[in-house]
Order: sequence, then structure tokens, then C-alpha cells
Amino acid sequence: MTDNNLGKTPLVEETDKIVVGDLIRRYRLSLKEAMLRSAFETLGITITLATSRTGNGGIRYWFICPNCDRRVGMLMRHPSVDLLGCRSCLGLIYGKQRFKGMPEDMSM
Repeated sequence: MTDNNLGKTPLVEETDKIVVGDLIRRYRLSLKEAMLRSAFETLGITITLATSRTGNGGIRYWFICPNCDRRVGMLMRHPSVDLLGCRSCLGLIYGKQRFKGMPEDMSM
């Protein structure tokens, strides 16, 4: 009992609160970020990460493309040139885009 409360029972509203869910969320985010960074550091690659808020209050992580500085969800290593970047920067296309408009099964 302190001199300030003069024997009154403290109120819940007057206390500092520690909510387990908030702690888990905070440390889960820092753990995810540390794991992503360390995975690339072991490969000798420095990658910048960005975040954005999702509609339900979560956080989504993005890579920043080292070539065009765009926010992307996937980085790729070019098969013939040792270059890391997004699909657009590396000039990569999907197999189905190569013959767009043609039937997939040409044996008919």
C-alpha cells in the first residue's frame, strides 16, 4: 500500500497490462525477420525486406528486388547468369507464355 491510494483497492484500469498474445505477436515477427535475413546471409546475399499490413491486421513480408527496388514476393536466380532478381528484371517467362494462344497438346 502506498500513500497515494490510501488503502483503496487498485483498479484494473490503473495497471500496466502485459498481454501474452501481444508478446507472442511481437516476438514472432522479429523471429520471422531474423530467420529470413539469416537464410540469405548464409548464402552471402544481402536482401532488403519490406512489410505491409494485411486486411485482418497482420503483417506481410516482401523482398525488395536488388535490381529494380520493387516490392516482390519471390526472388529468383537466373539459370545462366549468376544474378538474383525478380522475374521481370531477369526477363523470365512461364512456359505457357512462350506459345500463348496455341493448344498445349500439339500431338492431336
